[in-house]
Amino acid sequence: MNRDDKIVDPEAARKRGKRAPITTGNNAPKRAADPAQQSRQLRPRTAEDIANEETAEKLALRIWAAMVAQKLLSSMSALMDELIESHLLDDDDEEADEGWLDDHHQREKSFLNEAISDGLDKYPDFNAINNLPPNCDPDIARDAGQLKEVLTKCAIGATEFKEKFPRAHLERMVKRDLEMRFKKDQKYTTHVREDVPGSDVKKYGSRSCTSSKGTFVKGIDYASGGGLAALLTGGWMRVAKDRIDPVAWSHQFGFQRKTESQNWRHHFVITERNGHQSNFQLPREKLAGTGASALRLLMKAGVHVVGRDDVKDALVQFLRFKPKREIIRMPRVGWAEVGSHWMIFVRPDEVIMPPGMPQAHNATYVLDATATRHGLQVEGAAAEWAVDCHAAPRQFQRGPVVRDVLRGAVAEFCERAWWWQPSAWAFDHRQDDGVGCRTIDLRLAA
Repeated sequence: MNRDDKIVDPEAARKRGKRAPITTGNNAPKRAADPAQQSRQLRPRTAEDIANEETAEKLALRIWAAMVAQKLLSSMSALMDELIESHLLDDDDEEADEGWLDDHHQREKSFLNEAISDGLDKYPDFNAINNLPPNCDPDIARDAGQLKEVLTKCAIGATEFKEKFPRAHLERMVKRDLEMRFKKDQKYTTHVREDVPGSDVKKYGSRSCTSSKGTFVKGIDYASGGGLAALLTGGWMRVAKDRIDPVAWSHQFGFQRKTESQNWRHHFVITERNGHQSNFQLPREKLAGTGASALRLLMKAGVHVVGRDDVKDALVQFLRFKPKREIIRMPRVGWAEVGSHWMIFVRPDEVIMPPGMPQAHNATYVLDATATRHGLQVEGAAAEWAVDCHAAPRQFQRGPVVRDVLRGAVAEFCERAWWWQPSAWAFDHRQDDGVGCRTIDLRLAA
């Protein structure tokens, strides 16, 4: 038997065949794939896998943000001390004295950006966070323990923070952690606010309000990009040191409401720091565009507008608030026909309306501030004009329109007022007053 005819053991041949490498088209040997590993790679992710990965991401991010905030706290505390020592909302006569807050915010941003960049260098991925030594902060220590356990169930430790999360999200998480640290610190907790500074707060919508400290607009909160000052003001930004309360908006009597001839105005009450109040009317067209014309009128009226970069746009938005109350401005003193069945009498101080006259909800009539009074002198309140309606002389039940000079003013008294509503009005006709003028005493019936 030659060497080529020797007997081959079948079992040995089978084993050698198992160990034989697989050759590819280019004759390069390749190891056979592990069936178990192939099965794991092809297996779809289960709900448990997804939940473990999401938990690991949240824990790693929370620990990373806490580590960065912990090192940033000393720098931010110094800036917070500056704000507190500046007596942020103390009032003085300088309109631009809060402009330094913008520079202060820029310093905050610089510290934050530097800390985040340093944090990404020191802790680039989840494994870097997972391998940290025990931390004295109980919250960090608790999250680190949970992260170690979760990462044993999902192999995502190589995930890099800068690839997984946008930088804006990293900033928000760091600032959120800083905010919680300031709120827990006994030194700062009394200064951190959740609502508007001052007393006697009145809100106009969800983003505007006034208080004893001035006029405020809802700004960006600290975690979303605002400065440390937002922690001291509840996220509200002061736009004027004087209190500007919207009370109504108005239109002219005698014109259709929405025409080019109409002239709408916004009405405000300005309250100064000493408590003195003034009425302020702002033509609505002044709020068009950037609203610079409206701001000029405020400045002309002596209102203290805060000089900051974002204040002007915010104040214009505040001035555009539309109150529910509506004023109808009457052009002159005397009679005015409302609708087809009612007459009202306009006095300089108030408008007298007949009993039972229907009127729109929240609408009132007033004499326009620009109307000429013609030197009319009013004696007695409207309530004192009321007399028994049955005392009205019968001879005045019908007749032409009477025009009389009333202390130098031309007043038109229309007989329709008592013709349509005979129980509403009473008149007392008096003779010549000695200077060539007749007088008519108008009284509203009780």
